[in-house]
Amino acid sequence: SVNDPITKYYTNVPSDKINITIHHLLTHTSGLDECYCIDGETDEQKLVDGILQSKLAEPVGSKWLYRNENYFLLDYIVEKVSKMNYRDYVQKNILDVAGMSHTGQSGQEKEKSVMVAPFQMDSLKKQPVYQLNYKNGKIRSDLASHRIGAYFSTSMDIYKWTLAERKHKLIADSTLRLSLQPHTSGLIRSGEPSLYYGYGWIYTMSMGKRINIFQAGREDWLMNSRFYMLENGITIIVW
Repeated sequence: SVNDPITKYYTNVPSDKINITIHHLLTHTSGLDECYCIDGETDEQKLVDGILQSKLAEPVGSKWLYRNENYFLLDYIVEKVSKMNYRDYVQKNILDVAGMSHTGQSGQEKEKSVMVAPFQMDSLKKQPVYQLNYKNGKIRSDLASHRIGAYFSTSMDIYKWTLAERKHKLIADSTLRLSLQPHTSGLIRSGEPSLYYGYGWIYTMSMGKRINIFQAGREDWLMNSRFYMLENGITIIVW
């Protein structure tokens, strides 16, 4: 249940975080802050402990604050519940079902027959986390955070995913409706238009009406993606 507290899945949760639920993690309203102690970490337990032992940036449920730490905890919950490796779970239940043959995690580029566009590394090398996360110019394959994230894809595969979502091939219709519901606690920006956060989705609202739903992603300050599902059924994908 999205209302499950994280104490159901994690032990030794500090008292200031015992009220965090899956809902809070999904909507980035847990109050968790960036935990730089997990950069370069290869051990799953140390990564989780680092997140749980860090100080909250905001009271639980009070404010939207985008932090990857929320989804690190969610991804490991998927492993605990499914008793599957996260990569295998995603492959079986999402990529294979949607026909996404050119999508995978960092390090699977050759396996997936995908050519990654070259990019300038100089600005990245100046970032303080570079030495922790990169080796010989490539992202380290043993990072605990990248075992559960850092996916690459193509425009066609992302489109296949949106089609599979709309046709309810990936999750039940009731679950999809729940995930596509903007939450007032997840207010990103007020005004006209306003932005709200759902379960992984961002909503643009104007005059009380939804204009579009979109997702955006960024990896290592250089690689960006954004795609929109408009109310008229058109999907726009930008890399």
